[in-house]
Amino acid sequence: MYIKTGGILMLKSVLKDILYQELVQIQKYLETLNPKDGVELVIKLMPYVLPKVTSVSHTTNEPLDWDLT
Repeated sequence: MYIKTGGILMLKSVLKDILYQELVQIQKYLETLNPKDGVELVIKLMPYVLPKVTSVSHTTNEPLDWDLT
């Protein structure tokens, strides 16, 4: 199926507006849940908001100390 770029941009805009409206309501939704369910929901949503943690290591011949003073 082929969709023109303008159609995709319009779809993204509509979806963004729908999601924003739901985010405005999220506090009310959380207040209706019992505390355990509220925490579980927040934990499930965290990956969509926070960056994914990745390990970092140095490579061969890379200095271990970056003395920038």
